Amino acid sequence: MDPSRVSHSVRAAAPTLVVTEECSDGLLMERIREGQRPAYSLLLERYWSRLNVYAVSIIEDQDGAQDVVQDVFIQVWQKRAEWSPSGTVCAYLYRITRNLALNARRDQRLRRERQGQRGEARVRDRAPRTPDQQMEANALRAEVDAAIARLSDRRGEVFRLSRFHGLSYKEIAEMLGSSPQTVANQMSAALAELRHALSHLIGE
Repeated sequence: MDPSRVSHSVRAAAPTLVVTEECSDGLLMERIREGQRPAYSLLLERYWSRLNVYAVSIIEDQDGAQDVVQDVFIQVWQKRAEWSPSGTVCAYLYRITRNLALNARRDQRLRRERQGQRGEARVRDRAPRTPDQQMEANALRAEVDAAIARLSDRRGEVFRLSRFHGLSYKEIAEMLGSSPQTVANQMSAALAELRHALSHLIGE
């Protein structure tokens, strides 16, 4: 799904004010709440790819993830009048994405059960170097992925949001309805667990 198709489907409801790349997320949301389409387009461009990667990590399907992110931004526009600056825009967008992606994953599982399908496909698009290098890299990545996958659901999610998506503990706490200290504790536990699981690779 082309992000521009989402943006172009939105009509401005008020005279346009000037927005630039330097505008903060909060200012863009204020403009969006006023019905300013350029602010909406800029926020969409700023977050589309990041949210798509996050949605893929939940539902493991590229097309489904794009549908989720499309729905995220449709929801942002449709519910723009309800937005209030009580937290960061980043956490707000990730929270919507998480909820919609979890719903999509549940629907996928129900469809698989009805169709008698088993297994899930993961999309990996990495250019190989040499066959030996690629084999070694794949084996290493598989060990790391397996160690992360063995983390509890909450620890794994905190780890991915912090390390792969760059969210702060405060933003993760806003997303998950927790406290920054709880997030920090989960992250510390996740790192300790990963260090133990991968000690043979890191020389501990």
